[in-house]
Amino acid sequence: MPFHIHKVLDFGTTEPWVARLWLGIFQFRDFVYTGTKRLAFDQKYVPILDNLYECYRAMILLHKTIAEHETKVSSQEIFHVQNGNFMVTENIDTQMSHRRT
Repeated sequence: MPFHIHKVLDFGTTEPWVARLWLGIFQFRDFVYTGTKRLAFDQKYVPILDNLYECYRAMILLHKTIAEHETKVSSQEIFHVQNGNFMVTENIDTQMSHRRT
């Protein structure tokens, strides 16, 4: 039966947190645990990896949001001066304070 190769995530071992926490901790695990103990460790460690991935995704999104906003401000696309007042037509307050519940 043929196998399929497909992309799972948008990052790899070039990301420092992946290299340190995924590869480092799993190499340590391989030296310490065997068999069912290794599987038990993996099951307990999954929530940590999931949360780290969510933090990483949030960081990427925030950096992208800030960069896009800075570009719009620099090009004066989202503000103008009216009657001597500085008028902002778009802000990123909501995106910056978004919390996942």
